[in-house]
Amino acid sequence: MNHNSWIIPGIITSCKHKRELYKELQNNTNATLASYYRDYSKILSMVIGRTEIIEHDKLILNSHNKVKTKLKLNSVDLVCERTIPTERPPPVGEVSANFCG
Repeated sequence: MNHNSWIIPGIITSCKHKRELYKELQNNTNATLASYYRDYSKILSMVIGRTEIIEHDKLILNSHNKVKTKLKLNSVDLVCERTIPTERPPPVGEVSANFCG
């Protein structure tokens, strides 16, 4: 299993563009450019996170030993079943198998 299999060419290109923006921002005090760089960084960060989650979920779904695959993907802390971020936590006193938090 390649740990960077989720890095697609579009992400590599976007990271190079972000680095060019950063270099340009170091030599420029333009507020518009700084705002554009911050927005670009936030969007790129979200795209990278979502892409990694999708790839990890795909690996877990297609594996025969799901627990072992989860531990390989994240050896520091256990990976729980991924839920949609807009999902609310269960009410106090109720236990949900799909909620990790």
